[in-house]
Amino acid sequence: MFTYYTGQLDYLYATPSLARRCQRLHVPTDTTELSDHMPIVAEFDLTTRLEQTKWDPESFTLLLRDRHGQGAHNVAENLMTWARVKQDQLRYSGHPNARLDRFPTSEGAEPQLWFMLDVADETAVQFTCSLLADGRLRMQFQWMRGHFASEDARREVWRLLNAIPGIELAERLNGLPTFPIAALANEERLKQFCDVLDYIVDETLHARATPNTSPI
Repeated sequence: MFTYYTGQLDYLYATPSLARRCQRLHVPTDTTELSDHMPIVAEFDLTTRLEQTKWDPESFTLLLRDRHGQGAHNVAENLMTWARVKQDQLRYSGHPNARLDRFPTSEGAEPQLWFMLDVADETAVQFTCSLLADGRLRMQFQWMRGHFASEDARREVWRLLNAIPGIELAERLNGLPTFPIAALANEERLKQFCDVLDYIVDETLHARATPNTSPI
């Protein structure tokens, strides 16, 4: 005598955003001759575009453009250009293993793109800032290391940033203060901001090269 298991053996898997669009789940009764398993059929509403959750720097900058206009897109592109140019300068000035062009980008409906300094096989040697999909730029004070592990050193960065017209950054030296990306749409302001990023990178590398400096 055989005992047949009548519970569920087969499943369908979908991302959360796709699963929310499921309109009907059913088991056809006219396909039993194909297998001893009953098929599961799912019907989804795909009349509108699925929410994107995977991002890279290029798609992230396009998202900024779609949400906040060409100015925000240009700021992101110019910051990535700064990173690549600065990386080349560092390699010609005695830091061949310095890298600024990794641009890690998070997943999800509200992604974030980071600018950080890596050295050789070390990742995230220094955090600087990140761009948020909601149109803000976030200073990564909370995660700064090495020379900028000191609150006094971070305060100097905060002072330099607030000296840039149009930037009003809260004095959250142990947090993650933000300001609108649109504040950097002006070419001169963007240059001043990149000068502050230069300062963070240069001081980080200088401290690493200085004898008796605590490791990061």
